[in-house]
Formats: sequence, structure tokens, C-alpha cells
Amino acid sequence: MAWDFGDGSPGVTGTLTPNHIFSNHGVYTVTLTVTDSHGASASDALIVTVLSASGLIKENVQNLTPFAGESKQLADVVKILTAILGSSAWTDETHLAASAGDKVFQDVQKAALELEKLLKDEAKKDSLSTAAEKAIGQAVADIAAIAQVVAETLYLENQHLQANDPQKQKFVDGSLADAAKELNAGIASLNAGDYTGAIQSFQRAWNSTQSALKSPGK
Repeated sequence: MAWDFGDGSPGVTGTLTPNHIFSNHGVYTVTLTVTDSHGASASDALIVTVLSASGLIKENVQNLTPFAGESKQLADVVKILTAILGSSAWTDETHLAASAGDKVFQDVQKAALELEKLLKDEAKKDSLSTAAEKAIGQAVADIAAIAQVVAETLYLENQHLQANDPQKQKFVDGSLADAAKELNAGIASLNAGDYTGAIQSFQRAWNSTQSALKSPGK
């Protein structure tokens, strides 16, 4: 079996559950081709839409806005996400300025916390429509994914960073190792449904990568 992810990257063979990171947002055709021992083959394809970090925020603002009238907390979250989207902290759709990134991570965590509280408060939860509850549940997971995209993209772009000063390489390598550790911790938290814990880990990963980038003589 062979996977073609439609983005020009090398294909993956021999597994039904490949891991792949798309470097850029866009719409991709992912194709799986299976060949039997006699050489006969068959293929199937699906369309995958990859959103940037800010694109994912925009999608959730659009999904939550119709239900903002059902809860003040929900309306507040829409305001938080809208402010994040319009923040000058973004240098492009997935990267944050080094001096302003922490504020965005903090606001992302605040939005996730408010949504989690809303879902856990039975009195408020009972006042929500089924559609609103569904949108909120998806938004909490998506908000954590926003933090992952920002942190993971920066790390992957710099995981082989070389210091101009060899004496600084140990610090750079240590910072990147810390970033990788926090990324793995964040993914584990995501899988466990601990979204705010995941965001905290992704923020630490982002900060560790920034430390490597800002190392004197890097």
C-alpha cells in the first residue's frame, strides 16, 4: 500500500495509519493505492482541507456566532476569538511575533477554559440548544489544535537549527529538545481530552523554540 498526500512530499508505504504534516494550508487530494501479490492494484482518494491557525480561528468564530445569544459566556468567547484573529501578533496565518505570542496563547487558553466551564455547568448547559452544545464541543478541540499548529510549525521549521557559534549549540539543542518534549506532552493531553493542559504544553513548546532562535550566536 502506498500513500500520496498530494502536496509534493515523499509518499508513505506499508501502513494503513500514516502520520503526515502538511506544510501549507490548502485543499489536497490524498490517494491510497493498494497492490496485491499478483500486481493488481486499486486506488481510492479523498479531499483534505488543511486550515491555517488563523483560518481555524475564523472557522470557529463563524460556527459559534449563531449561538452567541444563548449564553453570555459563549458571546464572550466569540469576542476573544475575534480579537485573537485581528491581533497584530500574527506575522502570517500560522506564525506569531516572538514578542506577542504569549498573549495569544493566553487568550486561546482563556477561550478554551470558558467553553469547558460552559459545558460542565449543568444549569447553563441545559439552556443551550443541541446545535450550540455540539459547536462548543468542537470548538474546544479546535482551539487546542490552534495552539498545536502554531507551536508545532515553529518547531518543525527549526528542529535542525545550527548555531553559528559552536559553543552555543548545546543550548540550542537543549531548547529544541525541551520543545519536542512539550509537544509530545501536549499531544498526550489532547488525546486525554485535557485541552487547556494541552494548550499550556504547546505554549511552553513554542517558548522553548523561541529560546533556541534567540540564542546569542545561533
